Amino acid sequence: MISLLKKLREKGSYKLICLSNINRSHWEYLNSKLWNVNHIFDELILSFQVHLTKPDPKIFELAIQKAGCKPEEI
Repeated sequence: MISLLKKLREKGSYKLICLSNINRSHWEYLNSKLWNVNHIFDELILSFQVHLTKPDPKIFELAIQKAGCKPEEI
């Protein structure tokens, strides 16, 4: 998955957004293991930061807003 995301990043035609229900401790753990993928994404929407979780429609509305496109283009 990471290699696919990097290829999409290199193309430059896509806005890459990570939308995750991750909690703070898991996020810190992933980052401590040097699995840092933050640089691949244009936006990170992390549930512990936005206080919303999937499947709440509000978190998807936030993703659409950050993407700056129509829902059907995602």
